[in-house]
Amino acid sequence: METLSFLDLSSNCLSGTIPRSLQCLRKLVILDLSKNNLSVLQNCSRLFSIDLGENRFSGTIPDLVSAHLFSLTYLGLRANFLRGNIPEQLCEFPSLHIIDLAQNKLSGTIPKCLGNLKTFTYLGPYFDELPSTLHIEFREHVEIVSKGRQTEYTKIIPLLNVIDLSADDLKGEIPDHITKLSALFTLNLSWNHLSGKIPENIGNLQRLESLDLSHNNLSGPIPPSMISMTFLNYLNLSFNKLWGQIPTGNSSKLSMILVYMKETQSFAVLHYQAVVQRRPMEMEKMKMETQKVKWRSLGFM
Repeated sequence: METLSFLDLSSNCLSGTIPRSLQCLRKLVILDLSKNNLSVLQNCSRLFSIDLGENRFSGTIPDLVSAHLFSLTYLGLRANFLRGNIPEQLCEFPSLHIIDLAQNKLSGTIPKCLGNLKTFTYLGPYFDELPSTLHIEFREHVEIVSKGRQTEYTKIIPLLNVIDLSADDLKGEIPDHITKLSALFTLNLSWNHLSGKIPENIGNLQRLESLDLSHNNLSGPIPPSMISMTFLNYLNLSFNKLWGQIPTGNSSKLSMILVYMKETQSFAVLHYQAVVQRRPMEMEKMKMETQKVKWRSLGFM
């Protein structure tokens, strides 16, 4: 057991705690305890990849994550009962390229220092030459929510730069610093209480493929700089108070964008362009009409 480097106990019915002697083995670098009923975890400092998603962990992020995880690349804490702020210590992990804190009870604002995460600002050697098995590290599986669906990857590629802070209790504005993350592929800030405008320089995220800002309190125009987001093929801005047109220009992949309120609400899909071009009061009317369509589809009207 002392030579064990990868421990995957995911998708079981484990509860309580995992013995520290098993969690903090000397050579253990990848720990996957997702989809259990665990509530206690010893804080270990040598891990390379942590997936504790869909458990019953409570407390704060520092209770689970050591401040000395300088080799951490993947942090998955989705669907737990974590509270408190997103700690700035996450910004000090130089190799971190997947942050999944969705579906918790995290509060406060989005740390500005996230804009300093180096792995999100350059593509590294993987785009300088064609990827091969010499450059890609194989793992058992990692599940990422991107482009409106959950996808399981059987090998985690360092190209997969993801920040998912959806379905928490975050407030304040989207920090301008986040537009520095030029190698970010997926950004999901939906289902929070974010306010203010979409950063004007959002177009700097030129490698972004999936952007979900839906179900917040965002207002103002859709930034014209989005014309530079030529890789973007999934965009959800619904249930905000935004207006204006989505810039198309030379963004050839914009034809692949689906902006919807729920998959069953075809009215919202077909009329999204009308939604974003209307002022907030008119958007409220559109939402009411969409709700009517929803109730009709369920047989209540």
